[in-house]
Amino acid sequence: MKSIVVLFAIALCSVVAQPGGGTTSGQTTDNSCTITSGNCAVDGSSNYVARSLTYDTSTGKFTGSIITNQCSNDRYGITSDGSQTNPSHTASCIKQVFPAPAYTTTPIAAPLRNRMGLSIKGGVNIFGPLEAGFSLGQACKNNLGSCDAGMDLGVCQEILKYQCGSTNVRYNMLLDTCGGHASPYHYHTDLACDYDSTSTSSHSPLVGVVLDGRGLYGLYEGSGNKPTDLDACNGHYGNVPAYTIGGVTYPAATNVYHYHTTSESPYTVGCFGPVSSLAACKSLYSTCSTGFSYSVTNSGCVNYDTDCPCYHQGTETYNRLSTATCTAGTTTGTTGTGGGTILPFGSSATFAPEMLVVFFLSIAALFVF
Repeated sequence: MKSIVVLFAIALCSVVAQPGGGTTSGQTTDNSCTITSGNCAVDGSSNYVARSLTYDTSTGKFTGSIITNQCSNDRYGITSDGSQTNPSHTASCIKQVFPAPAYTTTPIAAPLRNRMGLSIKGGVNIFGPLEAGFSLGQACKNNLGSCDAGMDLGVCQEILKYQCGSTNVRYNMLLDTCGGHASPYHYHTDLACDYDSTSTSSHSPLVGVVLDGRGLYGLYEGSGNKPTDLDACNGHYGNVPAYTIGGVTYPAATNVYHYHTTSESPYTVGCFGPVSSLAACKSLYSTCSTGFSYSVTNSGCVNYDTDCPCYHQGTETYNRLSTATCTAGTTTGTTGTGGGTILPFGSSATFAPEMLVVFFLSIAALFVF
């Protein structure tokens, strides 16, 4: 009976942290990686990648495959507060084909919490903006703070800073300075360690290949400017530069659809485009407009449409923090699907659903022990 209670508690506390998405289309296991198991070295030396890709300049699509052991190719785990957390992730050798069979026809929804591409430099997983959330106290040293599943990490971090106090946030549970975390290690934001993200004079280089076969490029369009005409999938039509890696040059192309990383959500890719409007992006996801989480932060508020990775197109914005969306007199952090009611750090305590779970488990333990 004791074991049942303990296992039940572990299951409840860990469920929010698990990534979703299932098996990736076009993925098979492979045994050609030099390192196929065990922990990946923190310095990136365990990485294995083999590319077999061709690029069609008329369609802007890559075809072929990447074999990777999914280990980071960069020194990982350095957090935004400057600490080295040395998180571990393990090697697992896979082959990913491009375009993946499920994504040959676009526009189409992208995986919500799973691989939507691989980095060209290291074959490292690229995810979209959404996270699996954090249960109460999971990501804060003072056991406060929670973040609903289906929100992007940028908003989630702001929620935790508001609820816990910025010095109490466990930044090692968020993203490292390369834009990645977790096991399997994956990027959620700009792949800052894979290229010179401070170089703004020309079009940023290729940083990844997405499951629809399109290229993902860095932050800049050139001449010191970031692109201003990205659709809700984070892509647009334009010229892309040639890119050489491993002795292979992928040629430049003119007026092809491609994606960019961005400093705001969706950061990598929101959907596989192109799409004509924000509404068109939302129409691709059956999960859009089915659950909302109202969140307050020091940077503004948002009534977040969870599991809906559509954020902007033209002058329209969605799922973004804004002081204009704050309700007068509101002091709660998150309310909605799983978030409960959390007061800002320093306010009087209140029960959230996760706290009730702990309470009832404690009562159950009294009867067992």
